[in-house]
Amino acid sequence: MRKVQFTETVLRDAHQSLIATRMTTEQMLPIIDKMDKVGYHAVECWGGATFDASLRFLHEDPWMRLRKLRDGFKNTKLQMLFRGQNILGYRPYADDVVEYFVQKSIANGIDIIRIFDCLNDLRNLQTAVSAANKEKAHAQVALSYTLGDAYTLEYWTDIAKRIEDMGADSICIKDMADYDVTLTDDETAKIAEVAAQFMADNDDKAINALGATEDIVKEYLTLVTIQSKMRAAIIADADTNVSDADANTSAYSYVNVSKTSYKDADGNTQEYTDDEKAELADTVQKFHDAAADTTLDTAADEYGYTVSTGTFSSDNTTLDEEVLNALEGLKSEGELSDVVETDNYYYVLRLDEITDADATEEHRQEIISQRQSDLYNEVLQGWKDEAEWVLKDKVWDKVTFDNLFTTTVESTETTETTESSTTDNAVTENTEAVEGTESVQ
Repeated sequence: MRKVQFTETVLRDAHQSLIATRMTTEQMLPIIDKMDKVGYHAVECWGGATFDASLRFLHEDPWMRLRKLRDGFKNTKLQMLFRGQNILGYRPYADDVVEYFVQKSIANGIDIIRIFDCLNDLRNLQTAVSAANKEKAHAQVALSYTLGDAYTLEYWTDIAKRIEDMGADSICIKDMADYDVTLTDDETAKIAEVAAQFMADNDDKAINALGATEDIVKEYLTLVTIQSKMRAAIIADADTNVSDADANTSAYSYVNVSKTSYKDADGNTQEYTDDEKAELADTVQKFHDAAADTTLDTAADEYGYTVSTGTFSSDNTTLDEEVLNALEGLKSEGELSDVVETDNYYYVLRLDEITDADATEEHRQEIISQRQSDLYNEVLQGWKDEAEWVLKDKVWDKVTFDNLFTTTVESTETTETTESSTTDNAVTENTEAVEGTESVQ
């Protein structure tokens, strides 16, 4: 009878899933000796997001981590997670890069390479499997398991056979690629309920115009739900550590005066003459001197100007360069700038708070949000680059843009007919796209 053996993934997947892969090498080393005595078949301790996180966020050498783990595990095989042609990144790499990375991974201590492709595209597995075979390592290929009408027992049997034929030493069943995303029974039931209600709430004319069926609606809702969960899982790997210096946002007050035009007594816009521009420059300078002698607000009242407020950070992209430079040159609260001249305005600026606590925290969250979006888009683009799509002409031929569906909206006051909005059109196209395109595996 075959033995049941265990592979421990705590040093790779546990902290990748729970704390965005932030476990340092030094935090791992103290437990290695005890783990080595457990009798695991293997310890998956490298690959996946650990390489990226070590370099970008922990400022560690991932190769040094692997060598230290190899030195510590005297009796246990070491395993890594390998993203097929993507290696440990988010886009496909050339075959020779994949081969060299496999070679160096094994040379530095890896015994088992668990290789997967999120779309089960076997073309993205072959190079890594062949490279592992060449280096006499164990090539374990993972089936990225998911649910759907296309994923029949025959589909999985065929994929498994082809994986065996390409040289895999073992097969792993991996659920929802690298992010452990699944739909709960409640979510699946809710999707079915909403799809049925959608069909019931729309008449045959609307359904035909949308090109919808209940199965298509369920598939669409399933994909949207998975996408939402995948995004949450992907952005969990984003760096959320924003330094106080990067987040710092200061508060300031300012008066700005147009250099080009003014409103006359009748409210009409008038352009300054050259003589008036020279006089205006002199007036603004006098205003500045008065503000320096009293306060910005007192001088503004005297000259009939308005004091406005704002905030700025070092990465501000909306302020004129001259204004931002002047603000960054103010070093103490209450300090007044010289007269700042841009193409269209004169400015007099005052630094109110070096650190505006509320604005700084808001900016910190904006930076984190941008990092999350950048990472999500990077991962998504990598998947798009990998995928190859085939258009079903017979379905696409049914899509038209010149026969807009209209609905009649009845009101107690008026009855009006409105054309479907751009959103409606997008739904029509997207709903048919679910049925009309397929990914080539």
